[in-house]
Amino acid sequence: MDRIVIPYPGPDDPGHIVVIELDELPYGTLHWQIRIDDGSGDDEIFAAEEDPNGVVPARLRTHLRDSLVQAFGIADQAGGGVPAPCEVVLPASYFDTPVHRWQLADEAPLGDPAHLPVGVRRRIVLRNVDRRGTPDGPRLERWSAAAGSGSFSAGRIPPAGGHLKERHVSGLPPSGIPVLCHRAGLGTGRLAMQSLLAAGHGIALWRIDGHESGSCGADCEDLHKGVAELLAGTGSAPELPDRLRRIREEIHEGRTVGHWAEAVAVLYDDPRRPIPERPVWPVDSP
Repeated sequence: MDRIVIPYPGPDDPGHIVVIELDELPYGTLHWQIRIDDGSGDDEIFAAEEDPNGVVPARLRTHLRDSLVQAFGIADQAGGGVPAPCEVVLPASYFDTPVHRWQLADEAPLGDPAHLPVGVRRRIVLRNVDRRGTPDGPRLERWSAAAGSGSFSAGRIPPAGGHLKERHVSGLPPSGIPVLCHRAGLGTGRLAMQSLLAAGHGIALWRIDGHESGSCGADCEDLHKGVAELLAGTGSAPELPDRLRRIREEIHEGRTVGHWAEAVAVLYDDPRRPIPERPVWPVDSP
């Protein structure tokens, strides 16, 4: 029997979402802050980086993890013990950050969920920090069209053996979900992601350890085949984050190995839930 899929909350759905917001500061450092979105519209910050110089990306997890554990505890309790989803709002150049692989404790008792990678226990989605504020019409229209399509298909961006062209992005039907076997923050993948964001796409999948350019290999074919099967079994957009999480759970439990989904990140940027215009706490530049 197929297990129940937990849909990702929409703007009118009950539930709490833990939100990590990352802003890039000069010299390649990051300012982080954490919010708990309970649907009330209160954008109060739960915790934030106190160093005005920010933190280097390599130390991001250790700087925010204690606060993140506390935020998850509050959100989980409010949701009756169901692990709250987590969305990471960050610049597109950081879309390959392996948040779904993060573990929130170096040491913990055996069986403690803190040993689990975050993406095994929780629905993890990414959003673009440059989309703060009220969304424009094209984004809303594309989201509504995709959400109402009834079925999804995988759109390989760029096509196998081809160079990225604007028509590859603009020609995707409403039901077409962009899939990249490239990294989203480098080379061809970065150009593709920039085009997808500019065209208003709110859903996309990619490999955070994919190739930067050049020819595709066997891993790429496994990815595109796997995503096509995943999307074919997905009845609505809110199902997608949990269906991906469940595959990661199977990988972690050893029920499947060498799976295409281990390195996959998902953009799930619902314009009906706008990102606050700016941080409530000002971000000071060094």
